[in-house]
Order: sequence, then C-alpha cells, then structure tokens
Amino acid sequence: MTAGPAPASLPDRTPPRGSGFVKRLYWPRMVGMGLAMIMVGAALNQVGAPFWAWIMLLFSGFVWPQAAYICAMRSDSPYHAEHRNLLFDSATGGFWLVAIGLNPVPSVLMLTMLNMNNASIGGMRLLVRGWAAKLIGAFVAWPLFGGYLELSSSLYVVVASIPFMMICPVFVGVISHQLSQQLSHQKRRFEALSQRDALSGLATRGYWEIRLTEEFSRARRYGRSATLLLVDIDHFKRINDSHGHLHGDKVIRLIGGLLDAQTRAVDFVGRYGGDEFGLILPEIPLGNAVKVAQRIQSELAAVSVSEKPGSSITVSIGIAELSSQVLNSREWMNYADRALYRAKSNGRNCICVADVDRVATTARRATGRQASRAATSA
Repeated sequence: MTAGPAPASLPDRTPPRGSGFVKRLYWPRMVGMGLAMIMVGAALNQVGAPFWAWIMLLFSGFVWPQAAYICAMRSDSPYHAEHRNLLFDSATGGFWLVAIGLNPVPSVLMLTMLNMNNASIGGMRLLVRGWAAKLIGAFVAWPLFGGYLELSSSLYVVVASIPFMMICPVFVGVISHQLSQQLSHQKRRFEALSQRDALSGLATRGYWEIRLTEEFSRARRYGRSATLLLVDIDHFKRINDSHGHLHGDKVIRLIGGLLDAQTRAVDFVGRYGGDEFGLILPEIPLGNAVKVAQRIQSELAAVSVSEKPGSSITVSIGIAELSSQVLNSREWMNYADRALYRAKSNGRNCICVADVDRVATTARRATGRQASRAATSA
C-alpha cells in the first residue's frame, strides 16, 4: 500500500519579534501624519504650491501610514522594518521642509517632533540617522520646488499648527512611557529567571546565599532566632545511574515541591547544589527546626516516584541554629555543612544538629593557644 502524503505542518502562529512595536507606533503615526498634513497644507497654500504637491501631501498623510504598517507587519523582522519606516518619516519631513520654504512655525515643530520621536525610540544612533534622512529628503525636494524661502508664518498657518503642537508631544510621551514600562517588565522578568532554578522551581544558589546573608544580618540586628537546614539526597548518583537522568530530574522536582510545601511563606528554600537544598527558617528555634526536618523525611517516605524496585528516596539533613558565636553567614553555613556531613557518615537518612556553641568555643580556644605559643616562641 502506498503511503499517503505527509500531513502539512501547522503554521507557526507566534508573532515575529517587533510586531507589538509596530502596532504601538501605528496610531501615533496615523494621527501625527494627519495633523502634519493640515499644518503643511496651510503652509503650501501660503506659497501657492502646485497641484502635484497636494497629491503628494495626501499620499504622506493617508497612504504612507497604512503602507508602513502593512510592510512592517509582513516583514521577517518587523522591528528593523519599523526603524526603516522611522527613517522614511524623517526623509518625508525633510522633503516638506523644503516644500514649504522653511516656513518657521511648521518647520520648527516638524523638526522638534521628528527628533524627539527618533531619540526616544532609537537613541542617539537613530537621531543621527534621522538627520541624514532629513537631508536626503531635502535634496530630493530642492530641484522640485526651486529652493525658495518663506520666512514668515501667516496667522492661519500658526492656527493650523496648533493641533499638531498640542497633540503630537502627548503621543511621543505615551510611546516613551510604554517603552520604559516594557523594559522595566523585561528587567524584572530576567531578574526573576536568574533567581529561580528551572528544574526544582526553587531559588538558585547565588540568590539563596544573598538571602542567607540578609537573614543573618536581620537576626543579629534584632536579636531574633533563626535556623539553617541543609538537605542532601541520599545516593543521588546511584539514582541517576540506575534509573536514568530523567528519573533524577523527577526526584529533584519532587523534593523541591515537597520542601516548598513544608515551609512557611517567610521561610526561604533554594537549590544549593546538584542534589543539595538549603532552608532558611527565620525565628524558628532549634527544637522546631528539628520537627520540620522530621516532617520532611516523613512526607518523603510516603511518596513513591517510581514503580521500579529500590527507587525509594531518602535524605540526610544537617541543622545549625544561629548563635552569638557565629561570626558571619559563611560560618553559619559551614556549621550546617558539618552537621550534614555527620548525617551522611552515620549511614544517611538521618538528621544531625551542629553544636555551634561547643564547636565555636573549642575553635576559639585552639586559636588562642596557637597565638600564645607563637608569641612565646617569638
């Protein structure tokens, strides 16, 4: 039997990059060109422009905004196409400056708005390129209109310029505000992505360490209690080797969700390493922190992540309560890490608590004895 033709793939419906930018500029261009047409038309009437100039003006005011939108939306890169449209806007402005003989009021307004528009959207680069486009437009218009000058604006030219002068700056301000809001939103989004581990859904190590330092400073400043837990998945390498990395990823997601569910809103949980997690428990004394650790182990024991034999998951937990003997967040972390190491050395699937005060006192005494011996020998 002959196989039928392969089904056609579905079209990609994802809008291309920059399509929103094009849509955002559509109405400002429509309104701006329409108001400019009224202003330039009054100036053309003042100098008695030929009939074909009015046809070109109608094209600029009505046809060009539509053509710019359609061409940009159909482009493979709407963002870059819209930048080209902005340059054509500038070239059109240069053309009409010469056409009206540099009539002062409309000329100043057009130059100001075109420069504001280019600078607010594309910065200094688009501003400079916009000036080049204006010069090109002016050179095209010069032989067509004879290069005359009309250095006075009649009353009806001034009146015709008022709508452009009052409305167009508002559109430029709105566009600038929208762009700044979009950049702010993207910045917050990127910051959130950089702070969140993609696999576990918890905080990344770097962000978690920042929060650890902040909590250490806060607890020390206000004399509050705080406890640190380090959780390590037992034999995680064996899990990956025996059941595959996809199963290992499933275990990471499972434990990340479980740790997040077993903590309060004020607690902070992060993925500290490949198979290691950290929990910062503000205003939780040591006894309550041990209960949290026991609850985590109990909840995990009741969860099945695979039907394969030997796929049960256990964790080892090291706990360190913040003490006055702890000098900084790094030292606090080291105490919890030592307790975790003891839990793994004791056969895993257990909880060990760091005796922070005893260890710190012993370390201070040892340091003092070494200093004394060094002074005596000297």
